[in-house]
Amino acid sequence: DKAYNLYEIQQVFRQFLESEGHTHVHRYPVLAKRWRDDVFLVGASIFCFQPWITSGLVKPPANPIEMAQPSIRLNDVDNVGRTGRHMTCFTMGTHTVINKEDDFIYWEDETIRLCHEFFAHIGINTEEITFIKSWWSGGGNEGPCYEVCCRGVELATLVFIQYETLENGDKKEIPIKVVDTGYGLERIAWISQGTPTAYDACFAPVVDKLKELTGVEINEDIQGRNAQIAGMMDIEDIGDLIELRQQVAESLNLSLDEYLKAAEPMEAIYIIADHTRCLAFMLADGIIPSNVKEGYLARLVLRRTIRFMKELNMKESLADVMEIQLDFLSKFYPEIRDSEEHIMNIITLEEERYAATVKKGKNIVRRSIKRLKKEGKTEMPLEMLIDLYDAHGIPPETVVEMAGDGFTVNVPDNFFTQVAGAHEKDTSSKKSSFKLDFPETDLLFYKDFYQQEFEAEVLGLVEKDGKQCLIFDKTTFYPEGGGQPSDIGEVSINGNVFKIPHADKIDNVVLHYVDGDITDDVVGQKVAGKIDWT
Repeated sequence: DKAYNLYEIQQVFRQFLESEGHTHVHRYPVLAKRWRDDVFLVGASIFCFQPWITSGLVKPPANPIEMAQPSIRLNDVDNVGRTGRHMTCFTMGTHTVINKEDDFIYWEDETIRLCHEFFAHIGINTEEITFIKSWWSGGGNEGPCYEVCCRGVELATLVFIQYETLENGDKKEIPIKVVDTGYGLERIAWISQGTPTAYDACFAPVVDKLKELTGVEINEDIQGRNAQIAGMMDIEDIGDLIELRQQVAESLNLSLDEYLKAAEPMEAIYIIADHTRCLAFMLADGIIPSNVKEGYLARLVLRRTIRFMKELNMKESLADVMEIQLDFLSKFYPEIRDSEEHIMNIITLEEERYAATVKKGKNIVRRSIKRLKKEGKTEMPLEMLIDLYDAHGIPPETVVEMAGDGFTVNVPDNFFTQVAGAHEKDTSSKKSSFKLDFPETDLLFYKDFYQQEFEAEVLGLVEKDGKQCLIFDKTTFYPEGGGQPSDIGEVSINGNVFKIPHADKIDNVVLHYVDGDITDDVVGQKVAGKIDWT
């Protein structure tokens, strides 16, 4: 099997689809506000064509289209560097088709054929590929889709847009049928190379230079094992990073301190490499850091970069580090280099503003803590911590440093995810508006990754998407999420065995889809479950 870097996989993707009759279209700016008023940033390639082209008001630049579109999503910003696969900025390869009644190009069968043959073309064993039927919605449209997974990682999503999503949640069929595919080109490059993380596969020159500047040494055995287990991480689901890291450390036969000493410097390197790439696109495409809208998001990414540079005690300025990124990135995107002076001016100014903000902010933090202590409080509320960052730009680590004895500041592991989410309209895919009224499921797999069997109590039986689903008080079934397919297995209730072909999670409640008919009298019964690892 051939190993591809990110640039090579983009070229192979383009050449393959051009040979299949598609026309290459150059990337759009990442600032979606230039042509639409509902989102700030391009979060997927289809954002470039909504709403004007998908509604039929404007002709597409070509049909069918091939494109590699830089896309930015900050809903997982706290996972970056830690999981091995999450990025703030990623390249979404797409073959997009705008089908009209009198000009219908292709639909489901041809889309799946192209996907299957592309993966075979680049040397992926197609027997390892799974097509999982699901539902996609985003940007005012929705339709059925296939999630394409290989070796536990989602590599592509094939969406067949047929409906407009109405304000009341209903859907209306639209005359134009759109094939909207999204291939994670970084993840494909990663799979082809077999490196511990996607960061090593996609921006190794930047990572290597940062390692050289910081003197960070990597224990590859620890890094490989860390990446394997940390690949299951999703901070939104865990809530406590330290608890999970303890599990990783134990699996490596290390103390938590030994593990953190090895892992955290490398995570910081990956975060800096990722964030500077994201910033390069943001600034080159016209975003100016500020305290509002897309400018707020750019400033968040920029200041997080400085934070992790400080954790590594880097003497270089952010502009110095950005120069490394521009040298690498401009080989593939020459237009980025054209904006170098503009980018560097902004970076330098923002770094100076950040230093002044932190210095000034210390007085604000002192007054806030003093006021809370007068009120008899010994812990800073999360709302105040977020407000100090939102209103004054004071990073949470500064507040922690100034807390002192007798006063607690707990920073959630997903702090910046929460902050970004409050400033970016939610345009992520939502498979269902299904609501549940059950207690959160105890997720046993975070306590023991290797637990295959468990016992639990049946809390409920519900129907979702025409399927019966069991809800337990605890489970070791890993639900679909973070680009990973769910576990499969079986459960035994009163001597009856039921296959579980899929598990999903809604509002922190895990749904176990059941093969076969089951009645309400199972509620309250004991259940024995077993994961199928074959």
